[in-house]
Amino acid sequence: ARIPCFYECSLKEAPRLLPWYTEEPTEEEKEKMKAMAEEGASNNINSSSTSENIDAKAKLLKRASKLNWNLDSKSGIKEAAQDLTTLCTKDHLVDVPNDDKITKMEIGRLVVQNRSKTASEVMELVIHKFGLTQAKIEKEKKQAKSLSAVCGNAENVGVMQAILELGDLYFKEGNRNAGATYKKVAQAIKELTFEITAENAKGLGKGKTKVCVCVYV
Repeated sequence: ARIPCFYECSLKEAPRLLPWYTEEPTEEEKEKMKAMAEEGASNNINSSSTSENIDAKAKLLKRASKLNWNLDSKSGIKEAAQDLTTLCTKDHLVDVPNDDKITKMEIGRLVVQNRSKTASEVMELVIHKFGLTQAKIEKEKKQAKSLSAVCGNAENVGVMQAILELGDLYFKEGNRNAGATYKKVAQAIKELTFEITAENAKGLGKGKTKVCVCVYV
C-alpha cells in the first residue's frame, strides 16, 4: 500500500548520510555506509533494545516458560491461549488490544498455528505481533517530536498522531480506502495553522479547512 510522507523539502536540502555517488564507492566508503546504517538501525523508532524493554521481554519469556503447556487437546489449547493473554495483560507489558476477547482470539490463533513451539517461543511471536507497551510509548514520543517540526501548529500533533494511528490500523486490516482517507485527514491537519479545540473541531468538516467530522479533542 502507498502511504504518503508529510515531510517536504527541495532536492538540495534532502537529508542524506552521504552524498550521491557517480562511481562505485571504495571499500572504505562502503564500510562507512555500513556503519552508519547499523547505527541508524539501532536508533530506529521501532527498536525495543532499551534496558526497560529488554527487562520486560525477559520477564514475559520467563513467566511463559513456567506455564503448564499442553497442546494435545482443545482444552489445553484454550488454556494456553488464556494463560498467555493473562501474562500479556498483567502489568500491561504487551501492547495488546483493549478487548480481552480479541486478544485471546489472536493469541489463540498463534497457539494453534505453532503447536510444535514452546510457550516461550509462542510468547516471542506474540511480542513480535503486538509489540511492547513501553516501546510504543517511546515510538510515539519520537514521532511527536518529528511531527512537531512539520505540523502547521504544534498543538495539533496529538490529534495528528491519533489519526495516523487509525490509518495504520486500517492498512494493517487490509482496508486501504479507509487507511488512505485517514492519511489525507492527517495531511489536512498538518497544514492547519490554528489549534484544533473542542469548540472548533466540529466545524472542520466544511469549507476550505475541511478535515473530518470524526476529529475531536
